[in-house]
Amino acid sequence: MGDSISNHIRKVREISAPPEQFGQLLQMIGDDNSDLTELVTLLELHPFITARLLQCANSAYFRQAGEIDNVRDAVIRVLGLSLTRSLTLAFLVSDSFDLNKVSNFDGHRHWFVALVTATMAREMAPRLKNPLDQAPALYSAGMLHNLGVAALAHCFPEQMNQALMTDTVSLSEKTRRLFHLDHYQAGALLIRSWNLPKTIVEPILHLRNPNLHGPSGSAVQLIRLCSNLANLLYKKEFHTLRNYSVPPSFMSRISLEESIFFIEGQCRTLDEISRMMSR
Repeated sequence: MGDSISNHIRKVREISAPPEQFGQLLQMIGDDNSDLTELVTLLELHPFITARLLQCANSAYFRQAGEIDNVRDAVIRVLGLSLTRSLTLAFLVSDSFDLNKVSNFDGHRHWFVALVTATMAREMAPRLKNPLDQAPALYSAGMLHNLGVAALAHCFPEQMNQALMTDTVSLSEKTRRLFHLDHYQAGALLIRSWNLPKTIVEPILHLRNPNLHGPSGSAVQLIRLCSNLANLLYKKEFHTLRNYSVPPSFMSRISLEESIFFIEGQCRTLDEISRMMSR
């Protein structure tokens, strides 16, 4: 078993890293106070990202009167900072994976859950009984928390195509049986190999651990909560979503209800964005 685990870990870590400026882009993507001009300058260094952003800006969803032909106009006139950040992170990461052989990988669901988790984590962090002030890291952790699914699908397409078939067994249980590590651990191993900060890696690595305490434990609990709510929203299980409960020591009922109301109001936009991410 030890050799098998080592082989699986090595294969995941061999996935090519995003561009050199990934860490800097990631910091700016998650930071509400990041400089728009600096972000545009960084984006212009990456032709692939530039092309994808221009494609989105010129899509029918935004109904532009004239063609958008440069990143600056795409970001400032059409997409806005928040949408640009989410799209950029998705495009940077997804370019590392080849999922063509994994027909059961649902790109729309993957990015919808990631985007809603990230958005809710940033919304909820200051509302917790013990507020968290790591908004950029929490947003990035939310966007990347299910990355291990794509990583394992890229490395082991046949096994993951089977694992992604819908049944009563959880995906984390299936991946543990197949690879002796779950998809959260696989994702954490990958982004750690990309030299991303512990504040992003740790919440993902321990996502299935309910007994972690301190700030890291709160971050894990928050990402887990937001991911659960994101999946309910994707499946349109609104009754369960609106009656979801958390310990009062973690978050008040009214704060939870306000956060759920907020994300429901964003649902149509987030759904369309996630479709753009998955194309």
